[in-house]
Amino acid sequence: LTALVSAWSNLFAKSAMSVVKESWVVAGEFSVPGLLIVLCCPAVAVVQLMLVAKCMGRFDTTVIVPVYQAMFITSVAGYGGVFFQEFAFLTGWNVLAFGVSLAVCCVGIVLVTSTRRTIDDIAESKRAELEPQEIAV
Repeated sequence: LTALVSAWSNLFAKSAMSVVKESWVVAGEFSVPGLLIVLCCPAVAVVQLMLVAKCMGRFDTTVIVPVYQAMFITSVAGYGGVFFQEFAFLTGWNVLAFGVSLAVCCVGIVLVTSTRRTIDDIAESKRAELEPQEIAV
């Protein structure tokens, strides 16, 4: 979810820049829908940061960062392809390569998350290491 919100944050930022360029610079006025998009940018960014902080507090960083990056890149590619009609320019081999790339990302995410440990698991193992052990005489 965090990566999807991050991808939406990028999409809002790109849309906001396009709206500012087209409506304010070209037309000389700022429209209400454009203003709403510009105002949504910081709100989505704050939600994104809150979700990232929550994930970092709950799971191990070595799991969260690769999964977040892979999901973010995959989401941005998908949103860009749909929203900006980038998929219309793909030919046969490009479609195949894009599909294989997505499959590799998904397999990597599954492999990384299959061995994930929560902070509670890590704390429990550290606590077990620190407990005094009985010495057999």
